[in-house]
Amino acid sequence: MGGRKREEFRKFIEFKETETKIEQISEGRWKLSQTNIGSSPPGGNAMITVRDRFLIVDEKCDYLVTEYFGSGKTGTVTGTFVWAKQDGNWYAKQGMQMGGDMPLCEWTIDEISFDASKCRNSFDDLETMIPFATCITHLDEKYNELSKKYKGGAEGEAEFRLRELAKLKRLKEEGL
Repeated sequence: MGGRKREEFRKFIEFKETETKIEQISEGRWKLSQTNIGSSPPGGNAMITVRDRFLIVDEKCDYLVTEYFGSGKTGTVTGTFVWAKQDGNWYAKQGMQMGGDMPLCEWTIDEISFDASKCRNSFDDLETMIPFATCITHLDEKYNELSKKYKGGAEGEAEFRLRELAKLKRLKEEGL
């Protein structure tokens, strides 16, 4: 929602160049929206201009974001979260993100523990569970890329490129 992989919620509502409109949309649900922003949010990437965006928060889950939307020069992005609480901790049980009409990411957490001593499985076999041609990126604590690879090695990378070419062809056909 501003060219960053993580944007603090506080920065959304403190963006002074554009007024944040707050409206109650249903019992306990609030929409925070900004329109005609015209420039990148604080700390954002100047190459990605966000024009309109909104967040929907729900007081039932301690005002966590349940839906979001952003549109601008590079298209639109939308997403939803379903929150659950376990051991006094909130976590995103389900989530989905769309880029325009194309799904970008979707997940469901079936089992979780906030006590590391209760974890039964290691994550060493994570690559066996992800789909072929999935991009695996390792980041440091500042979100700088340490390494990147694709499941399936050279074949995975070739598949990934084919998917990208198909995406570009589809966008061209749609006139975007």
